[in-house]
Amino acid sequence: MGSGLFQALREPGRPTYYEENRWPVTADTVVYGIIYGFLAIAFSMYVAIIGIRGVERVYVFTRVTISLFIGAVILVCNFGYGWEYGSVEALTPYKSFVKQQVKANIGLKVGLRGINVTLKGIPKLQINETINYNERFSWEWGQGKPGFGDEAGRLQKEYRAAQRKGLPYPILWTVEYFTIDEGNFRHGRYYRTAGWYCHIALWMAFPLWLLTNILFFMVIRYGAYFLSLTGGCLLLANILFASIRNAVPVEIRFDSKPLVLHYGWCFWLVLFTGLLCEVLVVIIIFMDLRFPEEIAVFFGTNILQDYEDYYVDPAQLGLIPPEVVAGTSSQIDGASQKRSSQEVYTLRKRTMSTRFQRSSQRHPNPMPRQRIAKGQTKRASELPVYENLSLMRFDPIGEEEEPKTGSFERILLRDIKSLNERPET
Repeated sequence: MGSGLFQALREPGRPTYYEENRWPVTADTVVYGIIYGFLAIAFSMYVAIIGIRGVERVYVFTRVTISLFIGAVILVCNFGYGWEYGSVEALTPYKSFVKQQVKANIGLKVGLRGINVTLKGIPKLQINETINYNERFSWEWGQGKPGFGDEAGRLQKEYRAAQRKGLPYPILWTVEYFTIDEGNFRHGRYYRTAGWYCHIALWMAFPLWLLTNILFFMVIRYGAYFLSLTGGCLLLANILFASIRNAVPVEIRFDSKPLVLHYGWCFWLVLFTGLLCEVLVVIIIFMDLRFPEEIAVFFGTNILQDYEDYYVDPAQLGLIPPEVVAGTSSQIDGASQKRSSQEVYTLRKRTMSTRFQRSSQRHPNPMPRQRIAKGQTKRASELPVYENLSLMRFDPIGEEEEPKTGSFERILLRDIKSLNERPET
């Protein structure tokens, strides 16, 4: 009884037999994992954005979306098999010892690390078999010696293993084009070299993207510079891939129909993202030069961190006309003598591109103050003047107001008179 129980579903004297359960891998787990990670971060940020009020919610949403999009493109296109693609429908031999030909769609995708070959029957069920294959062959990263020995490249070894496995002829015929390394048949060598350099360029863009996000919370202009470097690395990857790959196009013929490769979604997505980065850099730098307050509000940073304080002579700011400096009258002579003991405490934007600033951002003109000698303390009422900053939200002059009428000479002489009447401390 026991022997009969354990012999259920078994053939006489043999273990239980299970039929082949072959199923093609249709999803790239690495790429899907990267996308899932970025979607999880985006979802977390979007949930946090709900607690932000006003128009700042739109600003944060825009920053998060664009930044995560750039980061996702860098990683997905680095691991994705979509830099080039091609497909063809043809009538082709199927396997060894099978005389019938099958009609199928043969597809080829090229990535930075290898190629992906698909074979789908039309219809899928032919000659009592489901024709649906999806095979990947990698070449990362050594070229190896010619042939299929122990010192051969990874692609050659995987091709030999596919032959032993008995994969269909169309898949083997496609991969064989990349294993030959003679004459003009050097597709595998050139694609591997192009993928290697593109891989380096994209990995260089990733830390630059991280530094860009950090610097946008510190100095906006520096973040724009690093965003420009990120876009430059992405565009460099496109240039390297287009220039290094074999100049002879890949044409794999099946039943007199060629399988020709074209640039895929990874190539065009990296190109679009690189151009997007450069356009954003131009917009951010322009806004930082002409509208510093608005761009600081957009990034949620303190605008004062882009300014440095310093003391400057009134003549350097154009507060004293040339005739006052030259001393053309007795009163002006006295003003010229007093000018040497005066200075203006101001804040200057950390950039040499002040000529691109709006002229309204330098008004109102600061009034000269008495220079503080060594050992004396700074007056508590002395406030800095924001030389390149518009005054929509800040009042750097404090309660001090500028007269609206009268010539500049009268204003200067009046200020000097008030300084003479002030007791020495």
